Amino acid sequence: MQRLTIVYGIITVILVSAIIFLGFSWINTLIDLKTQSEIAKTQQLNIKVVDFLQLFISKVLKNEKEIIFEERLQLENAVLDLKDQEILDQWHKFTKSENEVDAQRATIDLLHLLVRKIEG
Repeated sequence: MQRLTIVYGIITVILVSAIIFLGFSWINTLIDLKTQSEIAKTQQLNIKVVDFLQLFISKVLKNEKEIIFEERLQLENAVLDLKDQEILDQWHKFTKSENEVDAQRATIDLLHLLVRKIEG
């Protein structure tokens, strides 16, 4: 009878230890999953920022003619897709520029902001 109690005690300790170990492993896995999810979101945003930057360069900076409505719409949609208020505000400063000097200044500020967002 006493041996049976000792065996049950050992089995209970082993099972409790296993449950505690698995619990900690599960918590660590959840933390890792959350971290990986945040990294994935950051990478997705970076891809969208780079795509917008490439679009901006090709449609605005390299373009020697006036930007047509479809291109403006494409740029506006790309900015809205970023869902970043700071970039959107800087975009509006650029689009509302009243003269060439203001537009150039807003362009430089927008480019700096985009690079800063990509860098993290």
